[in-house]
Amino acid sequence: NWTLLWTDAPDILGLATSSGTPVSPIAPHLGRIGQEIDSDAKTIANVIEYKPPSWLPFKEDSIEQRVILGYEQQDDLVDLTLQGIGLRPIKLFGNSINRQLTTPKVTLPFGQFRILFNDGDLRVVQTQQGFFSVNERLRNDDETSSSS
Repeated sequence: NWTLLWTDAPDILGLATSSGTPVSPIAPHLGRIGQEIDSDAKTIANVIEYKPPSWLPFKEDSIEQRVILGYEQQDDLVDLTLQGIGLRPIKLFGNSINRQLTTPKVTLPFGQFRILFNDGDLRVVQTQQGFFSVNERLRNDDETSSSS
């Protein structure tokens, strides 16, 4: 599991202000943005966690938006295919759920990225569109959802 530390990708930057504060008082707060990579299944789940606004009860609730990608890696180049999208409620109205709701599996081209640096703890990639992302590997005690 990896957590996004920094990116210049506009689709991610548009989710919230740089402080993590929602763009409006009724908008959900962002939790972790990251990736869960399953090398056996050759999938990457891009994960965005949302939490309710602080003025609502059940502040510990969260739901994950998940984009499931298949991947093929050749040296430092990773080709991606869209395999599905889903939601995974972790906790709703104070009750643990942790059940994933996904679309039927599809296979559509999704693009690629190049791994510029990866020492096992820190990974830097550049997307096909020229945007950069810096991710840090989660330690087991930092993980909030499924295992990596």
